[in-house]
Amino acid sequence: MKIIIDRIPEEGLDLKFDEKPASFPVLNEIEASGECVFPEPIHNELTVSRVRDMVSVKGTVETRIQIPCARCLEASEIPLKKRLNVCFTRNMPEMEGPTTKDGVEIRDEVIGLVPFEGEEIELDEVIQEQVVISLPPRPLCRAECKGLCPRCGADLNRDPCDCDTTRYNEQFAALKDLKLK
Repeated sequence: MKIIIDRIPEEGLDLKFDEKPASFPVLNEIEASGECVFPEPIHNELTVSRVRDMVSVKGTVETRIQIPCARCLEASEIPLKKRLNVCFTRNMPEMEGPTTKDGVEIRDEVIGLVPFEGEEIELDEVIQEQVVISLPPRPLCRAECKGLCPRCGADLNRDPCDCDTTRYNEQFAALKDLKLK
């Protein structure tokens, strides 16, 4: 999605549009790897306004994903919704400021700025970034999911298994008598 800067009215521009996940390279790669499936388009509701020499884009990016539960591996559908608040600028502030042993410390006014050149802004990269950021690191089908038995692999949400659950992980057997002060 491209925005032509000269076409942004003084009062701002409200945009509502859907994009197919396949049109975003990283999302396409995530889906092709089998990590998750995007069953519906990415819905965007954005407000674009000009602020001096910057273009402010605020709103929401929203979709749904089908992803395996981290505990039981059952497919679950999870809604994703992320607030977007970014400013595009032609003139990035100089990166002068206090330095640390690791480099220059980033000042508050630099955070959230995206450089651009020319007379139009491409929104695809920031939209894709918001979807990737909102992907759950450990998705669950439900909070009370019991997962799979570590011994026999039975789905403990469906039926209990007959495995001995009182035994602890033998990797940590040396720590069973550890006393901390």
